Amino acid sequence: MRKPFLVIGLLWLIVFGCKKSNNQPLNGRWKLVETWINPGGGPDITEPAPADSFYVDFKSDGSFKSNITTYLGFIKYEVYDNKKIRLLRPVTSSAPSESITFDISGNGLKISRNSCIEGCGESYSAKR
Repeated sequence: MRKPFLVIGLLWLIVFGCKKSNNQPLNGRWKLVETWINPGGGPDITEPAPADSFYVDFKSDGSFKSNITTYLGFIKYEVYDNKKIRLLRPVTSSAPSESITFDISGNGLKISRNSCIEGCGESYSAKR
């Protein structure tokens, strides 16, 4: 009689105990430090951020917020392929989602935007 309860208990743990988690080093608010662009055939050209009030914020519940013009209108994000992010707009928006690549090193986050032909993006520092 105990075996059915044990099996049901284990199944319950597997189904409800293994929920998808978005808790990773990417989570939190990141302060814009510099922007960069690669014109092709050479090193990145960097420019310091104009002020320390620009940020991107990746919440553990999958919501996304930023005051940077490039990212306005995006409200959610999904991490896939371990180093890629899909930024999502509201369902009512006809504008497409955007995919970006990220790399975290120490307290730094580097975002590469896939919309640039030669390469461009931003560098951030952790603001937690």
